[in-house]
Amino acid sequence: MSAPDKRALRVALIVIFALIVAVLMQHRRGTTHARRWVMRTLAVASLALLASSIAVAQPRVVQRRHDTRGMHVGAIAIDGDYLAERVRGGVTRRLSDLATCRDAAMVHVPSLDATLSVRFTLGTRGEVLAPSIVANETGDPDLAPCVLMQMQSWHFPAPRRGDAIVVTVPFDFRAAEVSP
Repeated sequence: MSAPDKRALRVALIVIFALIVAVLMQHRRGTTHARRWVMRTLAVASLALLASSIAVAQPRVVQRRHDTRGMHVGAIAIDGDYLAERVRGGVTRRLSDLATCRDAAMVHVPSLDATLSVRFTLGTRGEVLAPSIVANETGDPDLAPCVLMQMQSWHFPAPRRGDAIVVTVPFDFRAAEVSP
């Protein structure tokens, strides 16, 4: 059953329950304990159906993961006491954030096959501070600023000793691995 059909069914059930509740409320004088229980139950059921139909009517926000094919993380350089695996794992999990940057670059450079190296400071709370481009072989002027903007919102596990750490991450972009 499709979502509009489910919503229509719920609305019809709400109307039926509301009518039953209205009829029972009209005959309230001389009601027994059982009738009061039925009225309360129907009132609660109609409110629940109303709430569920409103929830169905709300648009659902689906966060789409971008295709990360054609993007790889190279050898990470870390100046400080921090595990490279932690940085690699964090960068790999967020690699889909850079897909929009890659897709825009491929419009200008369809045969994109290059590396973009970014250096940033990993703050004491795990935030990315002052990302900057160390090397840009991409040939697209918009790719580097886009990547830097995306990286500014990234967070990693905080360093254990509370010291800021300098990290260099090379991103490899390969257009040949991306399907048309």
